[in-house]
Amino acid sequence: EITATLDTKLVDSARLLTRDAVVLAHLLHLNPNMTLAHFASVASLHIAGNAGLLALQYVPRVQHADRASLEAKARQLYNISAGSQSGHFRQLNANGSLSVSEDKPEYYPIYYIEPYNENVVLFDVGSSLQRTKVMNESRDMAALALTERIPLIQGVAGIVAFAPVYRVAADGQTLNLTSRREQVIGFSLSVLNVEQLFLETLSTEVAA
Repeated sequence: EITATLDTKLVDSARLLTRDAVVLAHLLHLNPNMTLAHFASVASLHIAGNAGLLALQYVPRVQHADRASLEAKARQLYNISAGSQSGHFRQLNANGSLSVSEDKPEYYPIYYIEPYNENVVLFDVGSSLQRTKVMNESRDMAALALTERIPLIQGVAGIVAFAPVYRVAADGQTLNLTSRREQVIGFSLSVLNVEQLFLETLSTEVAA
């Protein structure tokens, strides 16, 4: 009974934290030109006091023709050297390592991130089969979608929640499937640290 109660509270805590991605998705729809400073100020308020919430991120949909331009903007934004691998889109390899992304029609790089992590910025979420599957589900359903527990680039186990951002229609519910796929411009992500989330939930349960 105790285990069942703890599991339920763990799921409830995860759901509460992942709602932050939905909030940010709405803000990004209303302000597609949101600055990093604005994103960071909003995201930091949501992260404060939530040990289980590892990071909040914005992942734009980038066509190959725009890759070099966005990489350059990111290097300037985060003061990253042009010679650093972190200054380029990076893909996840089968052995879990990262390397500069191969050319492909479109990418989904982590462009805004709070708190900042050079190892994570410009990681192409679309290079991960697990993340891509859930990302596409989120886009097609116009709803929040969560991965299972997966290894994170940050080096811990976690859950990633995706909330789609559309060019038109704040929540995408009025769009048909074809329009959702055409109009999605990116995703807002909540990244949860499973271990911290568990410890936080356990602490609350013990205190009760």
